[in-house]
Amino acid sequence: MSNRSLVDQKQKWLLAQIKKYSSSRKKYVDYEVFLKRTLKELVAPVTKLSVIDARAKAIPSFAAKVLKKIGKYKDPLKDMTDLCGARIILQTQEQVTAVCERIKQSFTIDWANSLDAGSRLKTTEFGYRSIHFIVSIKEDEEFIPGTTIPAPKHLFGLRAEIQVRTFLEHSWADFCHDIIYKAQFEVPEKWKREGATLAAMLEQVDHQFTAILEDLGRYATSYGVYLSNEEIESKISQLQFVLQQDTNNLSLVNQMAQMMISLEHYTEVIALLTPYEETQDSNVLNYLGLSLIRQNKKNSREYKKGLKCLKTSMALHNVEAINNYAFHLKQELKNTEVHELYQRAYEISPSNPTCLANYLSYVIMTQKCLASVTLLKPHILKSIKLSRDHADVQLNIPQAFFDMGLFYLLIGQPYESLNAFTRAISLCSHPLSELMLKDCFTTIKKLNVVGAELDGYESVYRLLLIGLYIHRPDPELKQEIMALATKKGLSVSTPVVMLAGGCDSKQENAMDTYREMLLKTFEHFRGTIISGGTANGISKLAGDIKQKYPQNIKSCGYMPAPSSSRPQVNKKGFNAVRQTKGQDFSPLEPLQAWIDLLADGKDPRQVKIIGINGGRIAVAEYRMALAFGASVVIIKGSGLEADKILVDPDWMENKNLLGLPPDMMTLKVFILPEVPIFKNKGKRENIAQIIHEVYRQEQTRNVAEKDPSMTSWSQLDEGYKESNMQQVDHIAAKLELLGYALVPIGKSPQRDWNLSVYEIELLAEFEHGRWLLEKIRAGWRYGKEKDLQKKTNPCLIPWGELSEEEKDKDRLTVKKIPQYLKAAGLTVVKKV
Repeated sequence: MSNRSLVDQKQKWLLAQIKKYSSSRKKYVDYEVFLKRTLKELVAPVTKLSVIDARAKAIPSFAAKVLKKIGKYKDPLKDMTDLCGARIILQTQEQVTAVCERIKQSFTIDWANSLDAGSRLKTTEFGYRSIHFIVSIKEDEEFIPGTTIPAPKHLFGLRAEIQVRTFLEHSWADFCHDIIYKAQFEVPEKWKREGATLAAMLEQVDHQFTAILEDLGRYATSYGVYLSNEEIESKISQLQFVLQQDTNNLSLVNQMAQMMISLEHYTEVIALLTPYEETQDSNVLNYLGLSLIRQNKKNSREYKKGLKCLKTSMALHNVEAINNYAFHLKQELKNTEVHELYQRAYEISPSNPTCLANYLSYVIMTQKCLASVTLLKPHILKSIKLSRDHADVQLNIPQAFFDMGLFYLLIGQPYESLNAFTRAISLCSHPLSELMLKDCFTTIKKLNVVGAELDGYESVYRLLLIGLYIHRPDPELKQEIMALATKKGLSVSTPVVMLAGGCDSKQENAMDTYREMLLKTFEHFRGTIISGGTANGISKLAGDIKQKYPQNIKSCGYMPAPSSSRPQVNKKGFNAVRQTKGQDFSPLEPLQAWIDLLADGKDPRQVKIIGINGGRIAVAEYRMALAFGASVVIIKGSGLEADKILVDPDWMENKNLLGLPPDMMTLKVFILPEVPIFKNKGKRENIAQIIHEVYRQEQTRNVAEKDPSMTSWSQLDEGYKESNMQQVDHIAAKLELLGYALVPIGKSPQRDWNLSVYEIELLAEFEHGRWLLEKIRAGWRYGKEKDLQKKTNPCLIPWGELSEEEKDKDRLTVKKIPQYLKAAGLTVVKKV
């Protein structure tokens, strides 16, 4: 056959195919409309920000492609898979994965002709990444699965191509791929390499965008964990109102579910999420499954439904669902399955610190060695940094600190581990966070298979045990506490004060400067002092106090067994010295003190700590006390780690941490038992008002008229009112120092009485200490000028540094105590 005849024959065949397609194209136009509508419904639960386009191939494009590939297609209408095509452009790879899963569930996939372009690239290659599905409509379904759209029967059997990619992948495809790899000429290697370099850069940016969006998404759905219960309830109410106006907003639904779960309101979560179950949103299924499991009895119908929801969410690559299902299996001691699930979660999200922490823990438990830590150390260090970044923006709290604590322990940094764990415990304020604490304690307990190889393991174990017992005491934990407690020893009487700080012999001179102040501080104290058991530093001061007031104070010291290389026991200064099993001084000593207090039934919230300088053990002790709910006072300017914790962003906002000047009376007020509120509320306010009016009259010349403290009682700021009423409450405590007791006037032969000059001076100093502590607790700080807005006051200094003019204000206040009490029908009698 001649070339001319061959050309004529091909042209006739091509014209016949074009005519055939022209007569069928209306079906593909219908397919285009159907795909746009269907894909919008499928993508909506995943993201509101996407680009969805579809088109039926134009007749000229059909002709050009058939002509270009003539000889490849015998029957183009059957052989060509892109006569109708759609493109979905999304923000992140995670969204791409989720949308692809929904496409797989909704269409019949021609896997032989579908393509994941990224999978063709080698590990060292960068280039075109896009997923192409060749799909057809499921003919056995009345509606397209996952949508409300009926299956159009006239389109059965037709195929279409759906491409799914990110915005950056789309940018690269438009700019480089189509120009370089679809060019009509051979593109030089230089430009191909530059195109691949650009692809690598965009791929990295794609990963970074994904990480940022994941973090923001996690923040939006998890920040409720560390709000107060009242704040969470208020936020839920606000979101409920918004949801009524935007009923299909799954982001709002998931935020509400997360907050309700943090309050253990599982019934409300189930009611909220059930109407959205059909959306097949992975987060909805995760939260619904979790709530059904926690709300219902094991093996019940609803319980099994919860497991099914979690499994479906897992199939959508929801890492949180995988971790939740693993936690469920943990309770059934199915360690092999748990290990596999944690590995799967880590493979899906290797940049997620919690996934690495879970996976690594189970690898160590299984292998009973730390070999995996060495192999994964670069990932561990990266996860520590990421967890720190998360914590700094209040993301994934307190889990970020639990993860950091584990990582630091595994890489041999025990003090950093304790710091992270104490911070995590201090943030456990809701049932969900307490569940994290319990899970972490369980993990650490199981890591005892390698405990001997982990520096600081015993301290971490005891820290978490104490923290968990304080939050959720139960008989099993109580048994562990009792087993670790000192078997025989001193019966601890309340109140309890711990003295912590430097014990290094190099700090002896520095510590001696506080000796007289502390001796006077504890003059009227009746209770127990706990400290180290040596005759150095802060422990020596604790012993000196006990020896000064042997009838009123019991003392207990803690230290490892004495040896020639460390200080000996301070036998004279303590009623008892309890020895720990550590080889050297460590956090085990203060931890043992806390265990003994708990075993003795003491409430950590009633314990008070005074800290003076100190190194890493002392600062660990300060953090432990704050984590357990105790009150901690740091003497400002005492140096070393004490000053650092006052400006540590993790701790400086803790309401139980106070930095006080070295003022004896302020410390005395701090360590004495809390003063009860004046019983008669009417008299309390009446006396407070009298105190305020006397102050106004006496200070007219000394205080500016515009000063907010000089207004009438009715216009006085509530903070100033409360300060005056606290002053009333404290009158009994002041008189207690002098050996007086309050009684009604009719029950005392002494009608009128006055304070001596000595008594006035003593109580004036006491009043200044009370006021100073009150102000610092309220967030005030020293400043050269008094400023109500900035909360600064020049009088926030020790009594000895006040001017006589300022001292006279306090002297006047206490001098008039008899007058105030008389107005309330009260007087005093001397105690026997």
